[in-house]
Amino acid sequence: MRVTGTDSLNGLLACPPLLLELTFDQLRTLVVVQEAGSANGAARILGREQSSVQKQVDTLNRGFQRMCGELLVIKQGRGQPFMFTPTGAAVTAQARILLADWQARVNDARRRIGKTVALGTTEFTLRFVGTAWQRSPQSSPPGRSS
Repeated sequence: MRVTGTDSLNGLLACPPLLLELTFDQLRTLVVVQEAGSANGAARILGREQSSVQKQVDTLNRGFQRMCGELLVIKQGRGQPFMFTPTGAAVTAQARILLADWQARVNDARRRIGKTVALGTTEFTLRFVGTAWQRSPQSSPPGRSS
């Protein structure tokens, strides 16, 4: 069965509104919470307040509870890592793929229009490349595009 543009559009229009309200930031936070095991650990990694991370997790939990009847993560107690439900593990796995794909596509687009420079180096030549970069009269500082 071939999926047409109309079928794809109809699928998007039928998507639950709560799912469409998800942000990349919420998905990234969920992935980092899984890696860190807690809102506090994720907050340190993300450079945020623990309450901000916890609020995002709570928002995601409420939304997925309404959409599919299951929380994404369950707090197990003070000092204990979050437990990811089967739905939470599946959503987090999908979020990792989505975020990596978007980042790769953005990087590809930036390379196509000449807004980045990609260099391959080793730790032994990194200092030299950094010094040469700073001396170049037409280069922007690392991390900035011209």
